[in-house]
Amino acid sequence: RSIGSELKHGTAGEWLDTAGGRPWAAVLGKVMPYTICFIILVVFMLVLLIRFANLPVYGNMRLVLGASVLFVLAYESMGLAFIALAGNLRLANSLAGFYAGPAFAVVGITFPVAGMPFFARLWHNSLPLSHYMCIFLDQTLRGAPSQASSHALLALFLFTVIPPLLFVPRLARQMRNPACWVKSKHPLHRPL
Repeated sequence: RSIGSELKHGTAGEWLDTAGGRPWAAVLGKVMPYTICFIILVVFMLVLLIRFANLPVYGNMRLVLGASVLFVLAYESMGLAFIALAGNLRLANSLAGFYAGPAFAVVGITFPVAGMPFFARLWHNSLPLSHYMCIFLDQTLRGAPSQASSHALLALFLFTVIPPLLFVPRLARQMRNPACWVKSKHPLHRPL
């Protein structure tokens, strides 16, 4: 949302100028505070689950922490992809809702993945949450060896790296093109 609001409010050019004309620096500068907050939130939730809800950790807790950081980065990367694809905050939010909305139905917790139809399994594999939950369950409740979670960890890493590589160049073109900016005249849509 923070990136899309720059396009929505017509401030993308200023945002890019603030970063010295470097789109990667602009994106990193914009998402870093959120990344830190979300990682703190995830660690806080893990502490609550383990210390106060007595969730057992039979596996590698460091792997769970590393996967938690990748989980945050993966969803930020997917958000970047949606805003770059849509070029419009409202449409990007709709796409993200469509993408992530049915996550709990296909993540494999309430219904086993092996019993899902092909499309549901495909959707399952397209969600970072599915891979994170695999690592989380393997390393907490199942006590699986770290190697058992390597494929899910690789998937989270790819979700983190590939969308920015593919979509920051597209976003950079949108940041430089005032025709891509929507300057809202509605009083409730003005930047603060």
